Amino acid sequence: MIEDLVVLRALEETEVNFVYHSWLRSLRSGNSFYKRIPSVTYFENHRKRLYRILDRSHCLVATPKDHPEIVVAYIVWENLDDSREIIH
Repeated sequence: MIEDLVVLRALEETEVNFVYHSWLRSLRSGNSFYKRIPSVTYFENHRKRLYRILDRSHCLVATPKDHPEIVVAYIVWENLDDSREIIH
């Protein structure tokens, strides 16, 4: 079963840069709109945006049970004021 292989846990401070960088790069590479923005403009502005989102959000990471230092996946979500949640 998956529970025997993977652990879900809260993001640790030492992993914030990994989440930030992978999110920033995948957002740009996976979306034709973001690809058209000049690199300097994209990275400067979205860096600030993603850090603000991470500051107010929750993040869980998935790690192999036998290698908890390796992040294989993560999910970021926040609670909105009107009792809804949004997955980033």
